[in-house]
Amino acid sequence: MRRRGFCVMALTLLLGACGFQLRGTSEFPFSTIYIQTPNQQMTVGLTRYIRYGSNATVVDSPAQADVQLQVLNIATGSTPIGINPQGQPGEYDLTTVTTFQLVDVHGKVLIPPTRISLSRSLPYNVSLAQAFASESVLLQNDMIKDTVEQIIRRLEAVKSR
Repeated sequence: MRRRGFCVMALTLLLGACGFQLRGTSEFPFSTIYIQTPNQQMTVGLTRYIRYGSNATVVDSPAQADVQLQVLNIATGSTPIGINPQGQPGEYDLTTVTTFQLVDVHGKVLIPPTRISLSRSLPYNVSLAQAFASESVLLQNDMIKDTVEQIIRRLEAVKSR
């Protein structure tokens, strides 16, 4: 029992010594933000993250906001990248490219139009076409979540106005 307690304490000290710490809340240099996106899943993800994990408040109209996050474009696609011996696609590359910008209440661009490109590869088997469709949707959703996290990190890096 003493040995176990010692091991737990040693691991705790090692984690603290290496600089590990929980992420905590995001600190933004603005207090209110309006989110404008063409994708409902991205809107929900950004709103949830900002509402519950930051010092900012999401508002319902641009007139109430200190800044506007404008997602200008979201493009998704799939490209065959491998061919099986029968000449059919054996693997696909799924991509999501998102372009966004951050503008303050006076029209000053705080983050110029920025592109976030993500891709995932997905094996394809003709006999499992239905599973491929389901997996494709899951990977696209995962890429949207990753995009949301990257946008949040870029918002955290904005210098105060």
